[in-house]
Amino acid sequence: MTQSVAKALFGDQDPLNKLIKIDNKNSVKVTGVLKDIPENSTLQFAYLLPYSYNEQTADSRQARTQWVNYSNPEYIELQPNTNVEAFENKIRNILTPHDANHKIEVILQPAKNWRLLTDFKNGKATDGFIQYVRMFGIIGILVLLIACINFVNLSTARSEKRAREVGVRKSIGSQRKDLIFQFLTEALLITFLAFALSLILVQLAAPSFYAITNIKIEIPYSNVIFWGIMLGYVLITALLAGSRPAFYLSSFKPAMTSKARQATTP
Repeated sequence: MTQSVAKALFGDQDPLNKLIKIDNKNSVKVTGVLKDIPENSTLQFAYLLPYSYNEQTADSRQARTQWVNYSNPEYIELQPNTNVEAFENKIRNILTPHDANHKIEVILQPAKNWRLLTDFKNGKATDGFIQYVRMFGIIGILVLLIACINFVNLSTARSEKRAREVGVRKSIGSQRKDLIFQFLTEALLITFLAFALSLILVQLAAPSFYAITNIKIEIPYSNVIFWGIMLGYVLITALLAGSRPAFYLSSFKPAMTSKARQATTP
């Protein structure tokens, strides 16, 4: 049973080897306690019972020989380094001798594909909810590209003011690579601040999203891979948004900026 069920039944006492009644009829012994199942897990249960209990109490012993009974899903844990394709080929026609009329083939589907790959073609999971992930992913990329374009446009529009800064810095000896590094660093800082703000907004909106959709989404803050991917996105976004302003502004020459300033002076 899970920790929450053990807590509800036994409080702070050790539940192991204690007896409880199922449906107020049959007594069973507690042989283990496990952590509560995460809300986003496909498998949800409060306790587990052996299949033999179902056979004894529901008289389902005949189900062992009913080869056309597909009411119970089958879960298999393979040993490490198992040749999955060879194993699948071995069990593919295991039902044929017992149910030749339907010609049903047995296939394997990894647990990681249960949620997204739900449509099968020729015995292979090829489509399903993954379509929505791809669609929203494309929309997210387009929104990000639009944001980068807007950043470039705003930076270019401010080029006259920044040109004076570039002219002064070049006049006192700054090199172009130093200016490029400065502008890219500014873009990176703005991108990182936007990323931090987005995390805060997601956390604030998560309870309302869960209340509307009944779907709980958690950000894996402790996952190193998550942070690596996010930092990669931040760096790519900063380069996309900051490259053109950086190379464009750093190309200004002190003489040109001085003439432009004189021309605009009343």
